[in-house]
Amino acid sequence: MLALPTKGVVRSIRTHNCDLSIFCDWIEANITFYCEELTIIDVADELLSHEVYVDQDFVREFISTCWDELLFRTKAYGIESTFSVHKARLQRVAVWEETPGYAFCLLLSLAPNYDWWKEASYNEQGMLFEELSNDSILSILDFKTYPTGWSSDNTKCFREHVVEICTQLNFGGGDVDKWDGSNKKEYGLDILAYYDFGDNRTGAPYYMFQCASGQNWRAKLQTPDLKIWREVLNPSVQPCRGFAIPFCLEIQEFERTCTKVGGVMLDRSRILGASKSCVSWLNDTLKDKLKAWCAPRVNWVLSGSMI
Repeated sequence: MLALPTKGVVRSIRTHNCDLSIFCDWIEANITFYCEELTIIDVADELLSHEVYVDQDFVREFISTCWDELLFRTKAYGIESTFSVHKARLQRVAVWEETPGYAFCLLLSLAPNYDWWKEASYNEQGMLFEELSNDSILSILDFKTYPTGWSSDNTKCFREHVVEICTQLNFGGGDVDKWDGSNKKEYGLDILAYYDFGDNRTGAPYYMFQCASGQNWRAKLQTPDLKIWREVLNPSVQPCRGFAIPFCLEIQEFERTCTKVGGVMLDRSRILGASKSCVSWLNDTLKDKLKAWCAPRVNWVLSGSMI
């Protein structure tokens, strides 16, 4: 089986100390990248052999909770799931190349939990995740999107983005000069999603999304900075924050995160759930880019270290 994560898997004698989300990601990685079938006994033996657990009944209690979480995830993923959940086993139903959006998000979730995983460039994964989130939002919501994408591929300056957003939302615009400084990237807007009534009037609902693909995502929960954007846009309708991550969160953490975001929360299960609205929700060009990004990293996971 794949090497256990170096984070989140903690010795459990009388209490379950392992991180449920991290361990379920590890199980998903095994059935997606390593084996075609995985049983409860396989998972229990792995934990017992590494002395994470010492009692068979206690470890099965934890794995039972994992199975419930995995069943929830597969239902949320829809056709993007690479595996099916049965009473005592998991069965692979698709290779990862058929669901590159899922594989990409799963690998992003695994990365922070292995000490040996060091990315050469976080910019690439960030831009890919923004593209993935944008395609998902287009399918989930009957909204239009405007990716700001402050990157080498998008040479628009901050002021040009503000003008475009005001045009799309029919706002008059505010004090751009005050905020058009060196720290504008910290304002945190990656994607604007808005409903278009088609009448060129203001008053449409819209969300301002931050897409956080790395392990420091919790530090970004208050971005985009809506106070700054209100000054910049002078909106007739107040903005609502949106937040997208490639991770799956245990229910209590998900609820706490929603409260901190104060808006729309898209985790991995919701992002991939776009397939329920549109089977071909992911554009072909992005699929190819995701496959190219995933392939060497799948090998890292299989080898248990960076190549």
